[in-house]
Amino acid sequence: MTPALFIPMSVSPTVWIVVIVVLILIFGASKLPDIARNLGKSAKVLKEELNDLGEGPKQVQPPANDTQHDTDAPESAK
Repeated sequence: MTPALFIPMSVSPTVWIVVIVVLILIFGASKLPDIARNLGKSAKVLKEELNDLGEGPKQVQPPANDTQHDTDAPESAK
């Protein structure tokens, strides 16, 4: 017999309907779009942070010495 932890995560449509009804009863129908939007934004930020973390530290390159003259500089500075 397989332990419960190894059973694939499959949720039946009946479970989804019960969850949605409970959420509507708890938060109300007007708040659910805001909650879903904020949850989506949070997931996006989390995903970006995890991707940045996986890339490792970013190398900061020193500014290159520009030997060209700046054309916008005043004449006294040239």
